[in-house]
Amino acid sequence: MMIDRMKAVFFFLAWQLASALNVSAADYLLLYKVNHTDRDAEVRSVLCKKIERRDTHIHALSESGRMMVVASAKWHRVLLIPDYRFPEITSQREVELFNQRLELLQGYARTYPSSAPYLKAAIAVMEPIDSKLKQGLVVHGGVWMAKDEYLARMETERKQKAAAMAAAEKHRQQTIKEEEERARMIAEQERRLAAARMEKERREYEAQAAAEHARRLAGIEREKKERIKQLQDEIQELDSALEQASADKQRRMEELQALLRK
Repeated sequence: MMIDRMKAVFFFLAWQLASALNVSAADYLLLYKVNHTDRDAEVRSVLCKKIERRDTHIHALSESGRMMVVASAKWHRVLLIPDYRFPEITSQREVELFNQRLELLQGYARTYPSSAPYLKAAIAVMEPIDSKLKQGLVVHGGVWMAKDEYLARMETERKQKAAAMAAAEKHRQQTIKEEEERARMIAEQERRLAAARMEKERREYEAQAAAEHARRLAGIEREKKERIKQLQDEIQELDSALEQASADKQRRMEELQALLRK
């Protein structure tokens, strides 16, 4: 049980180490024993594309495409072979991790001879890098340079980024200001249009009210004239009737006097 726990911890640490180095793991190297009593020199190695731990076994897909199943009691180590063809090492922490990884691979190549052919290429790539790192150089973007030059470049890039960010922020603020001004102008235009619509509606209402008032006055005037005409006609009829009545009265008076004279 203790051995299984140690293997699980080692597997995790190996993965974390490769991830922290800013490099890609090109392959997995599975070290396993045929017999429990095999010595380190007898440990066998196989290059794998994929490895999965399932309960008490390790499932490994070899470079040739063959699926291997190795009991937990027999698998010995899992190594991640890093790809340092395009390194990015600029900080002291990254240098320390690189040295740790190189020493680890060199140690495994000595301890487990079967792993040496697989680790030789990676070590051959890493050793020249190690020489340059020991000279105090760092590698950034595929270019080797002195640490001071790197820091100067980083400061220049920082200033350039800061200037770009400041320009972008200025542009953003200008854009916001322009949008606000445009929104204000649109709002003012809409306000004026609304006021113009209201003024037009008011004038139309007043015109309609004036026209209605004029129609009412015209109707009243017309009714007034018609009534005056009617009254004038009635008065004229009454005058005619009075004249006729007066003539009748006169005639009757004359007739009465003539009768009284007889």
